[in-house]
Amino acid sequence: MTVTPVAKPKAPVKEETPSPAATVGTPSGYALNIEMFATRYKLGGRTTYSLDLTPAEIDGLVATPDPDVILPGNRRVIPAHAAGFAKYVRTRAAWIAPGILLRAPKSFKFTETAEIAGIQFGVVSFPRRSAVDLHIVDGQHRVLGWHMAIAGIAHDMDKARSALASARKVEKDGNAEKDIRKHIANLQLQLDRLEKERISVQVIVESDPKAFMQAFADISSNAKGISAAVLSRFDSTKVINRAFHLVTDHPLLKNRVNLESDRAAGQSPYLMGAKHVAEVIRAAYTGIDGRISGKQELVFKEKDLAASASRFFDILIEAFPVMKSVSLGQLTPEDLRKTSLLGSVIFVRALAGAYYDLIQNHAFTEGMVTEYFKKLAPHTNGPITSTGIWLNHVKDVFTEGGMAPHSRRQDIYILSSSIAIWAVDRADFVDAAPVDPPVVVEEVDPEFGKGYTDFGAVIPD
Repeated sequence: MTVTPVAKPKAPVKEETPSPAATVGTPSGYALNIEMFATRYKLGGRTTYSLDLTPAEIDGLVATPDPDVILPGNRRVIPAHAAGFAKYVRTRAAWIAPGILLRAPKSFKFTETAEIAGIQFGVVSFPRRSAVDLHIVDGQHRVLGWHMAIAGIAHDMDKARSALASARKVEKDGNAEKDIRKHIANLQLQLDRLEKERISVQVIVESDPKAFMQAFADISSNAKGISAAVLSRFDSTKVINRAFHLVTDHPLLKNRVNLESDRAAGQSPYLMGAKHVAEVIRAAYTGIDGRISGKQELVFKEKDLAASASRFFDILIEAFPVMKSVSLGQLTPEDLRKTSLLGSVIFVRALAGAYYDLIQNHAFTEGMVTEYFKKLAPHTNGPITSTGIWLNHVKDVFTEGGMAPHSRRQDIYILSSSIAIWAVDRADFVDAAPVDPPVVVEEVDPEFGKGYTDFGAVIPD
């Protein structure tokens, strides 16, 4: 019989438990250096680093702009603008913003892992204390806005949690507690966006004060701002702008709205700019001084605003013969501006405000407004004269010889209100025919000819 030897079991190997430091390394909060993935390249001859950071990381890395201190090579920060941006990023889940541009006086340590077409990919690192050397070239209001947003969320979260504790004491799992929990969840979503979504950050290496001041000037001079006309077309978050697209096919406006500029004057073939159409839509729906609040933006329907504006434009065509001629292509906007006050977008806006006032506050029907505007029509021939109703019954809003009212907000309000009051009071001067301006008779002097006026001057021999 063969006996198979049994292997003697080996003693178990004692495993040593690694120390926490060996397992996780130095906690990031204690690390002396900041390390981030980045690319490095040249921009305008300067070494430039590009990083993708969250707004929360930017807030922790870059000094918060102080509205009371103007940084070298930059302009004063406007707190209201930063606060508006903070509100935007908090309330708009689909928010968007351009990247920011920083400067540093010297290059950082950069560990390159690859290079493609002049772009080096790798890891940038610098001592934490060197973060004070990072300065904003472009993006002050965005950085301050993110700081305000994060601080605002923290403040609102603290208040909500306090309210939650109180609500639970009154009625556990009640409606109040449920509403507060929804509010807290929304605040957490806002914070998550600022801690997870990323913005491009460029850091240029530049130590010369004159050079980075020039960099800021170059950015400002080469940036093209967006006009109110283009904003009226593209910003669909505003109910006015959504209504705009429903109104521009009206017979009075079709192909007569300048979609690229806020101006429609002089020899322009346009009757209005997009901004002006938006102002008329607002005035016809909310009044000459009306505003649309954030809550109303959620309630108002663009089709209702568009319908109101379209009815107003219908009245203009029916009540004013020159506007009908424009709608039919018989009179150009340029010629309208030469002969009628209706060529002024300010005057039309004042009429829209009067239309709203009469319909909403004085129980006028649209037919009554139309008949009243027909009475006004003869008085809208230009220019303004000393005998006309505008100089005699609207204080300091027109200038003799002019073709439009003054553009100050208060003047537009006074004009619109006056037009409405005349209708309510049935002003007799509106029913009366326009008074012809006085005729200036030029004397013909036999010695000096036509147009000579003797002011008592002594003419030498």
